[in-house]
Amino acid sequence: MLYPDNVRMSMVLPDVVGFKLLGIRDGVTTTDLVLIVTKMLRKHGVVGDGVGKIPLADRATISNMSLEYDATMWLFPVDEVMIEYVRFHLCRHVKRVNLGSIY
Repeated sequence: MLYPDNVRMSMVLPDVVGFKLLGIRDGVTTTDLVLIVTKMLRKHGVVGDGVGKIPLADRATISNMSLEYDATMWLFPVDEVMIEYVRFHLCRHVKRVNLGSIY
């Protein structure tokens, strides 16, 4: 549907937090970088416990579509929802599932 120039539309836009990575100094690992970025995002309230409220199927969709928004990948933490899914689908590998839940 095309809107004429004189019609106003309103949208709620989320706050955006961005990073400009210029390189990594010698002696700094990518793990260090990720931990620092995560710490900075936590200060902004971007990283939190809300992931547990996202159904597993939606997490898979977000992960699978990461290329659509120019991300190389998207990772979700291992939680009880994911462990139950793995336990249900890979029940023959109980020791591996238990090891993953311990980790």
